[in-house]
Amino acid sequence: MMRTARWDTGEPIPNTPFRTPIPADATAGSFSCHSAVIEPHRLVVPHIHTREDEFSFVLHGQLGARIGDDDVIVDEGAFLFQPRNVLHALWNMTDADVVLLVFIAPAGFEEFFREIGALGQAAKPEDIHDVNARYGHILCAELIPEISDRYQLTP
Repeated sequence: MMRTARWDTGEPIPNTPFRTPIPADATAGSFSCHSAVIEPHRLVVPHIHTREDEFSFVLHGQLGARIGDDDVIVDEGAFLFQPRNVLHALWNMTDADVVLLVFIAPAGFEEFFREIGALGQAAKPEDIHDVNARYGHILCAELIPEISDRYQLTP
């Protein structure tokens, strides 16, 4: 049984900023924990999870986020709750990496990260759509220009 994990342990998920230090099988599927490094001036595409709640802990740096209609700043050492069925986007508007621990409940969404990562940079829109649909993940790409322009970000 897993008793400890560091944020930088676990296999990196190719073509994503994620690692999985605490996988689903370590928690009997109740949650999983992922770490992510968000590079400076990067935007995580606005989206909605229909099956999972997400909790992000800012281990290092300062995170910008939109939850529903509200934009917030999450300082180092703070948590951000992203409930299921509520739009959310994350961004790094600073010049330094942001390191997050992301807890997802219930577990299983890590398979989404693996599938999206496996598609790679040359992914076809229909393949991305199929993976999103399978996991109840709704992209809200129409918000990318507004958020990117407001905070000078790269999606």
